[in-house]
Amino acid sequence: MSDKRVVCIGNMTHDTLLRVNDIPELDDVAYVNENVECMGGRGAIVAIALGRLGISTDLITSLPSNELTDKYIELLNENNVETKNIFIDDKANKLFEVVVAISKEQSNCISFFKPSDIKFEANQKQKEKVRAADMAYFSTHKRSFNQELLNEIDPQKTQIIHNVSSYFLQSEEYVKLMLEKSSVLVFNELEAKKLLENIRELSAETIFKSAPNLDTIFMTCGESGSMIYEKTGKVTHVEAKMATEVISPVGAGDTYAAGIVYGIANGWDNELSARFASEIACLSVESETSYPNLEKLDDLTLECGEMDI
Repeated sequence: MSDKRVVCIGNMTHDTLLRVNDIPELDDVAYVNENVECMGGRGAIVAIALGRLGISTDLITSLPSNELTDKYIELLNENNVETKNIFIDDKANKLFEVVVAISKEQSNCISFFKPSDIKFEANQKQKEKVRAADMAYFSTHKRSFNQELLNEIDPQKTQIIHNVSSYFLQSEEYVKLMLEKSSVLVFNELEAKKLLENIRELSAETIFKSAPNLDTIFMTCGESGSMIYEKTGKVTHVEAKMATEVISPVGAGDTYAAGIVYGIANGWDNELSARFASEIACLSVESETSYPNLEKLDDLTLECGEMDI
């Protein structure tokens, strides 16, 4: 098992997943067949997956002071995630909320994001933690908060993995810093297109010209699987693991990223990491929550002991 120390910088949300027959059109109505409330957030999902998989993981974020926060922190702690460096904002009283309507028949969903009044300002404990980490995973959060922590890291000492989001790409300053320091990028096809437009490049392979420390790019392509681009010029396609039943697509991309981090932490090659990432992303879409079924993660870890995934 890896002894790498990983920090996850990213948000936590309270998710409400509504299962409907069809996504309603304008001025139409959809009937909710099932309603599931759970922890979500691009940082928290990756942290809980890594913690459950046995990686020493610390979640760096800010949260309000309320009972729901306490409940989700307890869930993280139960799954081996260190939470003592989370900043609790006593003046805020509600988490970010995400409401998602999921249509099984259309294989699609639509999301609504409700902001919070949480304060995001990196404190000294958080800065020390990211400086001491072996791996730092960055996902959607307040850009100034991410940027402050990113500036603390020496990329020669700490491996930086970025799960690129369209939100990050709205800031040229952030994109420049992200490309300057990251060794691994993870994104989907739409995010790839927006990033290429931002830096005026034509293909994923040419991103390396703008990123001196970048070694590998993982690009997810839905049911087509994923592509791996390496600085050496090698390009590899990895087929997607198909789910037995798609229950919820929410969090699948973040769970895929957790699989990439897990593979890298264990010293696997890129193809094996992507294959494992596809496996746990499959568990995510088969789960009723925004994160994968944690007991099934245990079973998959046992399979990984034979390196036959």
